[in-house]
Amino acid sequence: MAVIDKGTDRIIPKEIKFFAKPLLVILIVTPVTLIVLGPLGSILGNYVAAALIFINTKLGWLSVGLIGALTPVLVMTGMNQALFPVVFASMAEYGYDAFVMTGMLAANVAVGAAALSVSVKSKNTDVKALSFSSGLTGVLGITEPSIYGVLLRFKKPFFGAVIGGGVGGLFAGIMQVKQYAVVSPGIAALPTFIPTDGSGNMTNFYLAVVTVAVSIAVSFVATWMLGFEDIKADKEPAETFLRSEVTKGQAQAGIGTIASPLKGEVKKLSDAEDEVFSSGVLGSGVAILPVEGKLVAPADGEITAFLPAGHAIGIKTDFGAEILIHVGMDTVKLNGKYFTKKVKQGDKVTKGQVLLEFDLNAIKAAGYSILTPVIVTNKDDYSDIIFDTGMDVGYNEALIKIL
Repeated sequence: MAVIDKGTDRIIPKEIKFFAKPLLVILIVTPVTLIVLGPLGSILGNYVAAALIFINTKLGWLSVGLIGALTPVLVMTGMNQALFPVVFASMAEYGYDAFVMTGMLAANVAVGAAALSVSVKSKNTDVKALSFSSGLTGVLGITEPSIYGVLLRFKKPFFGAVIGGGVGGLFAGIMQVKQYAVVSPGIAALPTFIPTDGSGNMTNFYLAVVTVAVSIAVSFVATWMLGFEDIKADKEPAETFLRSEVTKGQAQAGIGTIASPLKGEVKKLSDAEDEVFSSGVLGSGVAILPVEGKLVAPADGEITAFLPAGHAIGIKTDFGAEILIHVGMDTVKLNGKYFTKKVKQGDKVTKGQVLLEFDLNAIKAAGYSILTPVIVTNKDDYSDIIFDTGMDVGYNEALIKIL
């Protein structure tokens, strides 16, 4: 679906994308899933089950370790369903399963522990909350929320879960831990490891508890040691990010900086008197109340528009952002009076180069607001436009960051 989604996103006109894209994606993905992927998963699952049964026959304890390590992969692809006929056959013949379900006990709690490790280590409150709730669900026996919501998302914790499940599974295999009922293994299912023969022997139960403890401990520590690329803390002030330098890696990832073209106070775009700007219909950005009558280039780029009245400039930066700077409100009515152009349309400019000089006091005396919107007009080309307001800014200081 991800592949088809990206492909259709490129070819469908944006005017009809809202309804046409999801429809086309489903029309393609559904038959592919039913005709190809579903049967393929079943076939591969049967092969995996046969291989594990063969290993179980030749070297039983190792196969339980493999189940512990491979279960996250099998659950991710749905191939774990192919193992349940083996479980039912074992239950019918012996009254317990010491192979699949025992390995899954180690795997399930390991998956949950990996998510909990992410919850403890992450600095992002949303990630911490999601990881904690899905991790708690995982150690109780239901792992899909942890696998899809956390482990695959951050990748390295997935391998932490594999390591923890493998080690716990090996312990359970060596100790021949048995489960006496078919329920999703986890802490909540530990009573199903109590023998049903009425002997009162609790050794198997205690070994199951140790299996859980080993799997959780190894998975938690392995995930912590492997680490993961955390999502930037959601409460970090925009100003902190704006003032940071753009690294080479960030530039390659598509982060560009729009510097302040003016010296003054940064205000919200919604403060502009003209609804065309305040509504955001022209794009996303800020408004600056300048204290000097000089405007400089906010980035390296090209002057794509410079209106005859000199009050509005369009710039396309070298990294693709299209910027509109409109000096004052309704200043087009001045017909160029009090504005002195320093460049012309088509000129290549560098960051900090003077583009325009204007008589700040004369414009205000003529009854015009000097509030100046600085807008990214092609905002839909980017995933995020980051800025801060309510502070003073100088020439060439970071004003807007574009992702």
